[in-house]
Amino acid sequence: MYSTPNRIWILKHLSRRARFPLVNTAANRRLYLPAMPLNIAMVQLDPQIGLVDNNIKKAKELTKTLQPGSVDLLCFPEMAFTGYSFPDLASITPHLETPTEGPTVDFCSALAKRIGCFVAVGYPERLPSFSLNEVLAANSALLISRDGTVISNYRKTNLFEVDKPWAQPGSGFTAHDLPEPLGRLSLGICMDLNPNPPHLWASSAGPFELADFSRNQNCRLLILLCNWLDSKVDPETSWDICTINHWIARLRPLWDAREGETLEADQERIVVICNRVGVERGNIFAGSSIIFRMSRSAEEPECVGVMRRNEEAVKTWAV
Repeated sequence: MYSTPNRIWILKHLSRRARFPLVNTAANRRLYLPAMPLNIAMVQLDPQIGLVDNNIKKAKELTKTLQPGSVDLLCFPEMAFTGYSFPDLASITPHLETPTEGPTVDFCSALAKRIGCFVAVGYPERLPSFSLNEVLAANSALLISRDGTVISNYRKTNLFEVDKPWAQPGSGFTAHDLPEPLGRLSLGICMDLNPNPPHLWASSAGPFELADFSRNQNCRLLILLCNWLDSKVDPETSWDICTINHWIARLRPLWDAREGETLEADQERIVVICNRVGVERGNIFAGSSIIFRMSRSAEEPECVGVMRRNEEAVKTWAV
């Protein structure tokens, strides 16, 4: 059991700096944070389904303002340049790529080298021994180093209904040790944040597979690339607060101590959730890409920055 009772989290004063109250001492920050600042950029896109070249052209235009050395980590959403809602394997087959060949890795490797940063990006992967007679594709994400080299290819573990007609699940979460100021990180894709079946999709009581993995692996950074649907709650507001509250609930092990647990200090962790925007085949996406600081000794997450639910842009925050 967690010590903090269930509650509705409310984002206040987002227009000022978008943050939650955080109790954290300067001593703890010196102990757990690297000396170098961490600059994180997120690209929130509205990709048009199947129009890969046009979507990459748009991403190139959005990121042209990012100067070399200005960013340590650049994140794109899940299936960033293909769109998401493909009904079957045949419809997505023309857009499948490999970790080393295709428009996604070509563009993002060049971008990583130009800026001198790490890049995380989602794409549909063509698996080895590909055949139209069976599902041999995956909803995947690349992690690309500063020199343009692919250092990780992660496959989505917990598939959403839209993925199931064409994708097969990955084998589980992984962690990676990267140079400072990034440090140790884990990477997930959208539905990975929710409980694996047969647990309830919206369970706030757990299990918390991805958050627990990140904590147990002592990851300082958790990256989540999403095509998360809009909650349709209070659609007139700038941010999908209902969705953000759900993300916070699913990340509970990173910011809330268990009942009876004593923590004088806990590692501060950074959570990056990069989502898409727009409407695709009747589905509305939530946007609201967000960066959190989280610590179990603080008991409440701090929101460093958040994008609007209909905003197509690139934004950078110093964390």
